[in-house]
Amino acid sequence: MQKRVLLSILLIAILSACGIRSAFILKKTTPPELNEKTVVLNYIENRSAIILPVKINNKKYRFVYDTGAQATLISKEIMPRLPADRDDISLKKKSHINITDVRNSVQKLKVSVLDSLQLSPDLTYTGVGVLVYDFNKTPAFSCIQIDGVIGTNVIRQNNWKIDFDNHKVEVSGLEKEVKKTDKTIALPFSQDHRGVPYVDLFMNETEQQFMVDIGKNSDLISLSSELPFDEYQHKTVGHSSFGLFGKNKQDTITYGSANLTDSAQFEIKNIRLTHATHTHSLIGVGFLHKFYHTATFDYKNNQILLEKKENVNREIMNYPVSVMVGKNNLTISSKDINLSDIQIGDTVVGINKVDYDGSNTCELVEEVKNSRKNGNPIILRIKRLGVMSEFTFSLYPISNPFVPLKK
Repeated sequence: MQKRVLLSILLIAILSACGIRSAFILKKTTPPELNEKTVVLNYIENRSAIILPVKINNKKYRFVYDTGAQATLISKEIMPRLPADRDDISLKKKSHINITDVRNSVQKLKVSVLDSLQLSPDLTYTGVGVLVYDFNKTPAFSCIQIDGVIGTNVIRQNNWKIDFDNHKVEVSGLEKEVKKTDKTIALPFSQDHRGVPYVDLFMNETEQQFMVDIGKNSDLISLSSELPFDEYQHKTVGHSSFGLFGKNKQDTITYGSANLTDSAQFEIKNIRLTHATHTHSLIGVGFLHKFYHTATFDYKNNQILLEKKENVNREIMNYPVSVMVGKNNLTISSKDINLSDIQIGDTVVGINKVDYDGSNTCELVEEVKNSRKNGNPIILRIKRLGVMSEFTFSLYPISNPFVPLKK
C-alpha cells in the first residue's frame, strides 16, 4: 500500500437527493473575462496534491485543485458571512444537501455562495456556489493543511495547463486556442453533467472508462470493483484510500500491471494499478505527474493535451504496510495479506528515531514520506494491548512479493 494513498484527497462530491434549487446554486460561477490573456499561477505540491493560493475577503487560503470534485468546497472555519441584503438566492429555503463521497460515506453539508474567489488579480470568480465542510473532522487532511477545494463548477469555466516540472498552472479563457506541438498527445474526454472529465481507454484491449481525478494523489491507476481483474502480483488488506469524509471500510486491494491505450496516440505499456472497491476507475494526478511534463485540460474542445516524458521507470516501490492519521494517534491502515505479526488498527508509537508525543503526527508522516523518497527502510514501533514491538520494513517493487519481515 503506497504511503501517498494515506493522504489521498479523492474529493468526489456526488449530489444525491438534492433539490433543484440547491443543485442550481452549486453549479453557479461567473468566470473572469480573460479574452486572449493567460494567467500563470504558482502551486504548492503536497503529497502530489496541487494546492493553489486563493484570496477570500482579502485573506489568503490554500485550496486543492480537484477535477474530480463535483462542487467547490470551503472550510467551515473561514466561510464568510453573506451580506444580509442578498435577495438573489434564498439559502434559507434549502440550506443543506446530502453529499456522498467517493467512498460512499454520506453527510449533510451546508450550501452557500461566495461573493468572490480570487486566484490572482486577473483571475477572480464571482458568485461561486460552494459546500461548507469542517475539514477538521477528517484527520487525514491535517498534514496537508487545506482550507478548501476548487471543484468543477469553477474549473470547467477555463482551460488549465498544469506544468508538473515547474509547479505552475496556466489558466486561459475558453475562447483562446490551446497550443499544440508535434509531440502533443490529445486524449478526448467526455464530461458528466457536473463537469467531471472521463476518458475511454483500452486496458489490455478491453475498453474501459476512467475518471480523470486530479484530487487523487496516487501514481497508481485504480480500477473499479465492477471490472474483472485477475492478473495481480500480490494483495493487501485494509483501508485502500480516503474520501472527503474519511477512511473507507476495510477492503482487499490487489496490485497488478496492464497495458493502457486509446485508439490513436495514447499508449503506456506495463503500468501499475490497483483493484479495490471503487465505484469508478480513476486516473490521478500522481500518474500524470509521473509520465508527463504537462497536462492541459481543454474544456472547450473536451480534450486533455499531454507532453510525454521519456524513459520513465514504471516500477513503483512500496512498503508492505501503511499508516493513517487519526484524531489523536497513528495506526496501521493496511498491510500485505501475508503479514501475520501486524494487525489493522495497531497503534504506531514511533517511526525511525521519532517517537509519537501526541502532537507530532505530521512529523511522523514526513518520516515515512522521506524514507520512501530516499529508498530507505522504515522502522515502526507498534503497541498492541500494552505490548511494544519493533519492525523494520524495506521497500519492494509492487510487481514482486514483499521483502520478508525482520523483527
